[in-house]
Amino acid sequence: MLACDPSAHADLMIHRPLRAASAALWLAALVLAVPSSSAAQGTFPLDPLEPHQRLLEVLGRRDPQPVGGWNLSRGLEADTADRTDPWTTRRLPAPQRLWGDRLRLQVLPIEFRASHNSDRPWGINDGPVWQGKGLTTSLTGGVTLRWGPLEATARPILWQAGNNAFPLSPYPTYSWQSPFGNPRPNVIDTPQRFGDGPVTRLDPGQSAIRLRYRGAVLGYSTETQRWGPQRLNPILMSQHAGGFGHLYVGTEEPLDIRIGKVHVQWLWGRVTESAFFDTSATNGSRYLTGATASFFPAFAPGLELGVNRAFMSRWRNGGPTLRQALEVWMPVFKVGFADSTNPGGNDRRDQLASVFLRWVAPAAGFEIYGEWARGDHSWDLRDFLLSPEHASGFALGFQKTFRATPERFWHLGGELTVLGAPRTTNVRGGRFFYYNSGTSFRQGYTQRGQILGAGIGPGSSQLALELGRVTPKGRTGMTIQRTVYENDLYYRLFSASRDFWRYQAEPALTVDALRFLGPWELGGSATVAKLLNKYYVRDRDETNLQLSLLTRYRWGTR
Repeated sequence: MLACDPSAHADLMIHRPLRAASAALWLAALVLAVPSSSAAQGTFPLDPLEPHQRLLEVLGRRDPQPVGGWNLSRGLEADTADRTDPWTTRRLPAPQRLWGDRLRLQVLPIEFRASHNSDRPWGINDGPVWQGKGLTTSLTGGVTLRWGPLEATARPILWQAGNNAFPLSPYPTYSWQSPFGNPRPNVIDTPQRFGDGPVTRLDPGQSAIRLRYRGAVLGYSTETQRWGPQRLNPILMSQHAGGFGHLYVGTEEPLDIRIGKVHVQWLWGRVTESAFFDTSATNGSRYLTGATASFFPAFAPGLELGVNRAFMSRWRNGGPTLRQALEVWMPVFKVGFADSTNPGGNDRRDQLASVFLRWVAPAAGFEIYGEWARGDHSWDLRDFLLSPEHASGFALGFQKTFRATPERFWHLGGELTVLGAPRTTNVRGGRFFYYNSGTSFRQGYTQRGQILGAGIGPGSSQLALELGRVTPKGRTGMTIQRTVYENDLYYRLFSASRDFWRYQAEPALTVDALRFLGPWELGGSATVAKLLNKYYVRDRDETNLQLSLLTRYRWGTR
């Protein structure tokens, strides 16, 4: 009698439908393919090695790395000596010597991506790219030069969106807005459409110059940031918007302080409005400063505790002052801002803060994480204890790995994000994430027309579940999610009429595949998203199909 391995049977039962979905996806990709085809950045991460390396941490094959203050360069540079890693050949080659032992060159992957939205703009966590209706393409590549402790990376991105026309919101805009702007009343710089024709832009992308010295790093960068443990919707800083030019200082790696390790990053930058927000030519820039810090306690291996804080204000003609540079150290409570001229402690800046945790348990192949954020500060400690939920939001998530063999494994993950205003707004007014009518600027917490934080946007919520399979040849996966958009605005418009049939909700299903062919990486995905009650119009439903392709070449990869 033959022995039956339950784990192998389960692996086979789950793999069959995914294998069928993957085959169908590749067939669709071949039908859609053009000579230079690629994948949507709304489906594939900016670099697939980063989430893969995080899975290695969950498997116990790599020490947990900080999720606070992550940028793409860390993902590209990260390495592992574990030869059982099925993707070990995807690592970057060692820098090549150009002159002696000090000057070295590293060629970064070159990639081309393309996506096609059938009915409306759709995409998230795609950096500077904006995926409109129709075809969107992007091309990126670059090099890194190192000379001793000095490092310079040039990795620009060229992208184009077909930006086909579609019906805009029936709700009116203000007279000072662009006709493509977000409709009132909650107006921020998130255009419905980027103009009335194709958009082409060259962005500096993931470029930086940095100086490393004894565990510290100082630099200037345009890289995208991600602060916090969420894989989909970090609340303060995500990869949904493109990076912005900023100076920063921090630790290169977690610093040992005996009771544990700490990792910090502090930045000062200038963010820009899009060309499709308003008709003014004098208010295009804002100032943003923020800091993130993580602590890894020695008594709790696998645990990371962190805090984030960010301030945004108008850009002064003379540039930021010393007081603005130190804003992250200002009082936490409003009472600290109050004086005879401002008894209410009102603040014309936009302040956001959060705390987060991540705990990795490699023995169980499991991680859990979460972030709790505030979009406004309390008057004092008593006010905080009375209503800590005011102007707050949160995210919770997990990942679980299942190993069939050392080189093949499954992973299951889920994430819940809730950014809707709590009931305290009924008695003390509204303050919603990324939108604050009390600030000295109108653009909100945005960069070039996209949210710097969670890509689902203000007042929204999302539940997502993902299942994937990793092998030495690549990955196949499936994601289901449900998103409710701008629920704060819904309650503002329809609470009085008690019309509970107008929620703007969107269920979506994505299947994706990534395949390694020597130095090439070929990927494809298909997403079907059905938006219910578009623009809060009852029974106005719309189905969007996004087909995506990815082609990446990693120099020096076998």
